[in-house]
Amino acid sequence: MNGISSDSAIPAGFEDRLVRNLQPIRGFALAFSLYHLFDLGIADGMLGEPSQSIHALAGRLNLDPVRLEGLLLFLQAEGFVQIESGHVSALGKLSDMREAWPWYEMLIGGYAQTYSAMGEGLRAGSGALSRNGARVGSGSCKISRYDAIPLTKDLLGRLGARPRKIIDLGCGNALYLRELCSLFPDLVAIGVEPDETSHAQSAVDIGLGELAERIRLYRSTAQDFIQGTHERNADALIIAFVLQEILGQDGRQGAVQFLRQVAAKFPDSHIVVIEVDNRAGDAAAMSHPLALSYYNPYYLVHYFTKQELEGPDFWRKLFSEAGLRLVAQATTDPDVDSTGFELGFLLQCR
Repeated sequence: MNGISSDSAIPAGFEDRLVRNLQPIRGFALAFSLYHLFDLGIADGMLGEPSQSIHALAGRLNLDPVRLEGLLLFLQAEGFVQIESGHVSALGKLSDMREAWPWYEMLIGGYAQTYSAMGEGLRAGSGALSRNGARVGSGSCKISRYDAIPLTKDLLGRLGARPRKIIDLGCGNALYLRELCSLFPDLVAIGVEPDETSHAQSAVDIGLGELAERIRLYRSTAQDFIQGTHERNADALIIAFVLQEILGQDGRQGAVQFLRQVAAKFPDSHIVVIEVDNRAGDAAAMSHPLALSYYNPYYLVHYFTKQELEGPDFWRKLFSEAGLRLVAQATTDPDVDSTGFELGFLLQCR
């Protein structure tokens, strides 16, 4: 007798079930590894380059070579890089990841601490969980290049005249402003951003560029800016992913009051609102591949931060209550995002 009871025998199929049930842990480690690979410039140091020494790559980036090798060995097993005789080269799978980097910057760089603290956040009476606002803003702005910026351009194209002055309330890293200035050569763009890091970086980037005379930046919340600004005569104001913040922090009446103040300060303007429809409870809609890959984790963090997502009917009623007229409603290009979850509204102040 070996002292092991037959009752403790490993059940059939255990290893297969273990492999299946460990996939979330594998994904967790992989998501963070890829995030750091791009965030620290390691990916850029490899992409487009021939095989190179890991030690030399670590030296150029001021990284620990042994730990860098460990990270790269992990990614080799996942099929992103190839290592031979201390040299590493990027594989096509890594190159394909480049365009998805903004989603990693927002959800991993911006919300990692939120996901990590969800256990405490689930306790009754706990407050909103923290996030890295600069990373959220930067990642969101880069994502917007694919969805929100084209959607905004579409809505602005319905004004009937080229806008000469636009105010972006919550401009993040000012990517919106730069894109709009390239689209409209005579445009003056005003950016308002509360996050200190995002504002400071945008100020440096704009100040060193050719758009310095066309873009003005303010560090302020959207509400404080509207209450105190001396800016006038804007053709349009952009309020992208900001009303969800105001709604979550100040409630419905706070959002209505804010929009009324915008309309009072800029009565001859149009407003472009970009928001995300809350479809988390729609099982059929959430079976969409992009809904599972992106919106599901995006919705999750919104329940733990002071951000509230709503659907189109809610927003249309709120806009009407604020005295705004709905001119048009649109969503993203289905070649980019076919869920239809992202909402774009063009409103007239009077």
